[in-house]
Amino acid sequence: MAKKIIYHIEGFDCLACATKAEDILSNNDKILSVNIDVNNEKLFITYKDEPLTLDEIHQLIGRIDGSIIHVELEKAYRKRTYKKGFTKKEWILLARVIVSLLLMFVAKFVFEEHFEQLFVPYGIILYCLALAIIIYDIIYRLFMNIIKKQNPVDMNLLMVIFAAGMFLSYLVPSDLEPAFFDGCMVVALYQVGELVEKFATTKAKSTIASVIDKRAEFANRIDDNGVSKVSPDELKIGDQIIVNEGEIVPVDGIILDGSGFLDTSSFTGDSNLLSLQKDMNILGGTILKEGTITLSVTKLFNDTQISKSIEMIQNSGEHKGKGDKFITKFAHIYTPIILGLGLIVFLIFGLVTQNWAYSLHQGLLILVIGCPCAIVISVPLAYTSSSALAMKYGIIIKGANILDKLSKVGTVFVDKTGTLTFSDFQIAKVVPINIEDNLFAEYMIACESRSAHPIARTLCYGQDIASLGAVQENYLEVPGYGVKTRYDNHSIIAGSYKFLNSVGIEFEKPNEEGILVYLAVDGMYRGYVVLYEYIRDEAEPLVQNLHKLGIEVVMMSGDSQSNTDVLAKILQIEKCYADLNPEGKQKLVKEALEKKGKKNILVAGFDNSDVPSLEVADIGVSNGELGADNAVNASDIVLMKHYPGTIYEAIKISQITNRTVLINIIVTLALKFIAAILIIFVQSLSEYIGIIMVLADIPLTIIMTLHSLSILIRKIK
Repeated sequence: MAKKIIYHIEGFDCLACATKAEDILSNNDKILSVNIDVNNEKLFITYKDEPLTLDEIHQLIGRIDGSIIHVELEKAYRKRTYKKGFTKKEWILLARVIVSLLLMFVAKFVFEEHFEQLFVPYGIILYCLALAIIIYDIIYRLFMNIIKKQNPVDMNLLMVIFAAGMFLSYLVPSDLEPAFFDGCMVVALYQVGELVEKFATTKAKSTIASVIDKRAEFANRIDDNGVSKVSPDELKIGDQIIVNEGEIVPVDGIILDGSGFLDTSSFTGDSNLLSLQKDMNILGGTILKEGTITLSVTKLFNDTQISKSIEMIQNSGEHKGKGDKFITKFAHIYTPIILGLGLIVFLIFGLVTQNWAYSLHQGLLILVIGCPCAIVISVPLAYTSSSALAMKYGIIIKGANILDKLSKVGTVFVDKTGTLTFSDFQIAKVVPINIEDNLFAEYMIACESRSAHPIARTLCYGQDIASLGAVQENYLEVPGYGVKTRYDNHSIIAGSYKFLNSVGIEFEKPNEEGILVYLAVDGMYRGYVVLYEYIRDEAEPLVQNLHKLGIEVVMMSGDSQSNTDVLAKILQIEKCYADLNPEGKQKLVKEALEKKGKKNILVAGFDNSDVPSLEVADIGVSNGELGADNAVNASDIVLMKHYPGTIYEAIKISQITNRTVLINIIVTLALKFIAAILIIFVQSLSEYIGIIMVLADIPLTIIMTLHSLSILIRKIK
């Protein structure tokens, strides 16, 4: 039986190293699939049966391209910090590049003109020294690949062949100028590209870490000895903790004592501080800006919303996008093709011109121009940058493959309640029938006490629902319909008109506007509650923005057709469907999927009753703030702020990603193709060959990398 295990992995210097590690693990007979997320330092392995031990994994990928890779089982809580600057190893590489460049320029401008006249070839010695300083780690990585029987056909091999060829071509009699400078310069610029890649990857990692990891590192627990500082994962439900001014709230809890002002922007995006008072529930990951409060813990650390959000983000790298998958396949075949093309150019030019030194020079130039760094580095970085940008907007996208799907959305199905309207309703009227007012309220609240539906939260607001929920018997919630329970020796049913009718309780439906919740006790109809809902301020702009993108909007609701039609008209929604239970919504989405063509179907539903339709959609969107865990688990995108407008922002981010990836791939391949044509066929440009060669490699890599990084600072309009 297949088994998936998530590991923590670190030590990769580059994305190509991770791809190589994936290839090695994929060839193991015990493994079905493998994926490495470098930015979140995660290794995802699905085994056929028995998993590999950590020692076996280290034997396979413990050293990749000279980098020492460390793997361990992922922990429930791991605080990640990333250095913003270079590491010691990277500073040393930068120093090597500078020293090598100095030696190259001295050799070229001081000694190169006098190679033949000097008894001691100082220039050649300086070039050799410059090359040795800048290439020794590349040679070491190539040597280790061969020793460990890893695929040696990569950029290390290209650089070694190029540098060796440029230096050895001097020994072949010809009228060409010595190519020592070109040989050293290309290797030095390749190392600069390595530094750019490390900088870009570190920047993306630190951006993600700064956005998501808002968890507290400690908690002030009250015990018999006073107050002790403990790890948040040691807290238990019912423990009492103190949160002081400036501290991060470690876990979800209810305020027992104290007051202050809370920064909830990590969840809501609202910079206004929340005034705190006794009996309020607050979330872990928020920051107490002013005051001191005592909390009673209501959720374990790993069950808090912030922990679940971080887990979703860190596991989002398990699924690659189309661009990522293209690059993985591209890297496997591209480098061997370039090596073969360089050899073909060398042989053809040599046979035609009989000038083998010139032919060798042309073949070596093809190797440099064909270097795939610009694509291999920039495309995965585009997906990483987009995920980080989405997190800034409070959007968690569960995988790069979802970004690809999101860019091709044609229809958005939106659930009405809680998505286009506020989750908090106003109770407009209470109509008890043949029952005392206080008993009607007690039975209605008891029946709704264990439901997470927005209507239930409104009906139970300010009540001790924990105590009421604990005494329910035979409790059953039918999503989209209502609730059955036994309370205080009475059989109670609360829900829609259809729900009560379905269990044999018949009565005349009142002529009321709004949302009606009916109550029956011991099989007898006992009245109803009328609730009004309010359209969210951002609902109309959301619909308008989706229309501007050419996306059709469809509204689904379990409410009456009349109420749904009124809202659809106000928001200018083309189609709306009412009186739908969860299965009805799912059926509606399935029918749309059968007719969708090339465009994808997105479903936005923020409640657990929306799970069936979220599961069948191409893309499901839920809200992480509302605590509907089943909906969150079933969805592909989680909005951490209760702001439906972020659906539009998520689609725009996916389109930016798609556009960036396409530009990087097309521009890079086009420029390299043009450069190759110029070098091979346009002899009049021979004196500019060095400039063309350099521009088609490292500067292009840097430009494409910065293009991908620029996603981090994009503004969504």
